Amino acid sequence: MSVAFKLYELSDHISQIQTMLENGEEGLEDTLEALELSFEEKAESIIKLWHSKMAEAEVIKSEENRLADRRKRIEKEAEWLHQYVEREMKRLDRERIKSPLFTISLQKNPPSVSIFDESAIPSEYFNIKEVKSIDKRIILDQLKAGFEIPGAEIKQERRLSIR
Repeated sequence: MSVAFKLYELSDHISQIQTMLENGEEGLEDTLEALELSFEEKAESIIKLWHSKMAEAEVIKSEENRLADRRKRIEKEAEWLHQYVEREMKRLDRERIKSPLFTISLQKNPPSVSIFDESAIPSEYFNIKEVKSIDKRIILDQLKAGFEIPGAEIKQERRLSIR
């Protein structure tokens, strides 16, 4: 019956026998040779397992990429379906569809500012930090308060909501 050693155990035994031989003990050459052969076979088996694991990991990585591509396609299809219903409801001016499963409705988005002529916006509405940009929050508040700001107007669009 053969005893199955772990690689580190074989390494320990080989080191011990080498030390014993260096200290003058005799008759251990055959044992050393057998342990070294076992060590090499064990190392080869471990590397075969490593190759197998690396190949398996590569297959998984390939499958991850395939699934990610599939997910992106499905998300794109789902987004198209959402936009399709929204577009057709807007076209027919349908505000709400009730069903036993959910309610589909067109809701107003929060008001936002549409800049149609940036050069006409007075300089006090620019947020100057590192990069020149328009502070639309201030413009929206001013427009809501009744002020007229050249180059800006309030717009309010609708989006599809599913509950």
